[in-house]
Amino acid sequence: MNSISFGQTFNSLASALAQPEKVVVLNLSGKNISALPQAFSQFTKLQTLILNDNEISEFPPQILSCTNLKVLQLTGNKIKQLPKEIAVLQNLEELEIGFNELSVLPEEITAIKKLSKLNLTHNSFSSLPESFAQLSQLTILDLSYNLFAALPNAVLQLPNLKTLDVTYNKELKLNNIKAGNLPMLKLLQLKGTAISDSETLKLNYVIPDCLLVF
Repeated sequence: MNSISFGQTFNSLASALAQPEKVVVLNLSGKNISALPQAFSQFTKLQTLILNDNEISEFPPQILSCTNLKVLQLTGNKIKQLPKEIAVLQNLEELEIGFNELSVLPEEITAIKKLSKLNLTHNSFSSLPESFAQLSQLTILDLSYNLFAALPNAVLQLPNLKTLDVTYNKELKLNNIKAGNLPMLKLLQLKGTAISDSETLKLNYVIPDCLLVF
């Protein structure tokens, strides 16, 4: 297997396991991976893990030992469920789990207080945990291509959210948004939703500093 490493960045599991103490960034995208070895727990300094476009159907528990992780990308797999133990990843800032088979987020995910970017695109979500508003550092949220009929109230209470993508939630309406909701929002992407002209006028009034994109 060919491998390339630049300092602390690796794109081969074999080369990374040979120098586990040096691994900070590990990119294993598109390698037909379905599971991770137990030796993964050796990556104590790992901060960025990219496992996009693989064959993973269950969230690899070995990831939970990488408590210094800041970025975790699992886009384009077959994951059906996230474990409640994901809360141990207290340093996580970016989580990308689009293009999977998810429909529920564990309540415990809201314990990851540093999370600033969450990508849930192309799954089957229709709701989020009530405690979702506790993700007070969240600035970017992608809910596109899901099954939301209304925007969860917990999302409306996010104090620092700047970018929200709800495109192609085909039944989505936004009649529950009120003045004071989403005070920092700058970009709201709405293409492919069921939002009416009257709702659009209301949005322009209640979030006047936000760019609406249809």
